Amino acid sequence: MTKVLRTMASDHQQELAMRGLCQSVLEGPQVVISINEIANNRDNDNLSGTLAIELWALKKPYEGGEFQGQVLASTTIGELQGQHCLSNCRYQLNYQPAEFVQAEVCLMLREWAGDEGYVTQDYVTLSVESSSNDDTANPNESAISYAELAGQYAEASEDSKETAGTVSKVSINSGSYEDLHAVKGINKKLAQRIIAGRPYRKKKALLQLPAINKKKFKKIKPKLRK
Repeated sequence: MTKVLRTMASDHQQELAMRGLCQSVLEGPQVVISINEIANNRDNDNLSGTLAIELWALKKPYEGGEFQGQVLASTTIGELQGQHCLSNCRYQLNYQPAEFVQAEVCLMLREWAGDEGYVTQDYVTLSVESSSNDDTANPNESAISYAELAGQYAEASEDSKETAGTVSKVSINSGSYEDLHAVKGINKKLAQRIIAGRPYRKKKALLQLPAINKKKFKKIKPKLRK
C-alpha cells in the first residue's frame, strides 16, 4: 500500500525555489520525494549555500518564519549556481514517522546560512491526491492518514532492526545538519564542519577535520556511513 502526497508549487519568484509538481510517496519504511525543478534565481555569480530538502510534520499550518514540528525525512543536495536549476529531482529517503498528530505535512527547501543554521527559502504544503487503495481521499485529512500509514511501517521497521541488531546510521555525505547533530559525540560546530568538508570518499576522511582525533572518530564511526 502506498500513500501519495502532492501539490503544485506556486508561481512565485523566490531567490531559491521549487517549481512544478512536488510530491512524496510513502511506501514501506521509505519515502520518495520528487520535485520537477529546484532553481537558484539569484545572479549568475551567486552560489547558494548547501541546500537541503526536508519533509516536516508541523503542529500548526505553516505560513513562513519559525515553526514547530518534526522532520520526517531529509537530505542535502549541495550548492547551486545562480541562474541554474536542477530538473526532475528524485530522492529516496528513510522515513521517520511523526510522534504526534500533525496539522500538515510540509516540504521545505532550506539553505545553510552559517551561524544561523539552515534557513527555509521555499516550502509547499502537501495533501493527499491519490492512494493505491483510496481514490477519494480527503485533502483535509491528509496528514493524519499519512501518519497512520507511516506508523504501521515504523513498527515493522523497528522490529526488524531489533532482530537484526543494527542501528540506523547517518550518511556523512547526505545526512542533514539535524541528523548529524543527533549523533552522540557530534556537537553543533562539528556537524557544521562535517557538512562544510563534503564530499568524503570514505569515513576515515573525517580524520582530516581538526575537531576529530582518533579517539573521537572511534566513538562516532559506528553511527555513521559514507
